[in-house]
Amino acid sequence: MRPLRGFDHKKVKTLEEAWKAASRCPGEARYLAGGTDLLPQMKRGAIQVPLLISLKGVRYLNGLTDYGEWVNIGPLTAIEDVVRSEILKKKSPLLSLAGRQVGSVQIRNLGTVGGNICNASPSADVATALMCVDAELKIEGPDGVRSEKLEDFFKGPGLTSLSSTEIVTGILVPAMEKNWNWNYQKLGSRRAMEIGIVNVAIGLKAEQGVCKEVRIALGSVAPTPIRARKAEKRLEGARWTRELVEEAAELGAQDSNPIDDLRASAAYRREMVRNLVLSELMALQETAAGEG
Repeated sequence: MRPLRGFDHKKVKTLEEAWKAASRCPGEARYLAGGTDLLPQMKRGAIQVPLLISLKGVRYLNGLTDYGEWVNIGPLTAIEDVVRSEILKKKSPLLSLAGRQVGSVQIRNLGTVGGNICNASPSADVATALMCVDAELKIEGPDGVRSEKLEDFFKGPGLTSLSSTEIVTGILVPAMEKNWNWNYQKLGSRRAMEIGIVNVAIGLKAEQGVCKEVRIALGSVAPTPIRARKAEKRLEGARWTRELVEEAAELGAQDSNPIDDLRASAAYRREMVRNLVLSELMALQETAAGEG
């Protein structure tokens, strides 16, 4: 990797300072959170950034706040804090399950939730889990404040709906009822410390053998993390059978749109989506039946 040079670095303490700094290099400045994705790209020469604007001094962007029906995750919150959060273990345990599979503890202490989202990697673990729980984003810019579903935020690999000056200032996670069961699986040669070949996040609420609600999010199998809507629709309200789950798993594979790359072929990824969705749904249904 080449040494980092040839750019300016600006520390800010307010959003207004950040927006003003970004206006100096329209469309070229980048906001810096943890830097675990951005800085390696710069070192490889994959991107050139004339101005880095560090948001670490904007204190209210860090930490978790429990609002009862919602939990707000500040974008500068470290992924390791998500893994350890007692609030999230109670109200959105899927995020802790997914966060554990992000790199090493050292990386999780540096990497931030906002950075994981805004990097817009199709394989992002935390982003896939957040999509599964229907998270919403609070986004602020010089022209005002807006909210957006995470599912609509991603536009392609490395692409989001953010303007050149806008900043994600909150990740709003709905508190999930206790009768939901969750699982997150990341397929790779190792469980962590690498990019997943296929990521599958599933939430299931089943009662007396009937699937009341289900959420299925997939990573690494499309240009962005996606929801497997066809599979969800087939399962919801249906009585549980092995044949039903196999059909849903097939629909999940159909929802995916993978590519061939150095890590796996498109055909392999699609088959692994089918297998992982099937195994996770069966495991979650057994858990729900045991609790019932």
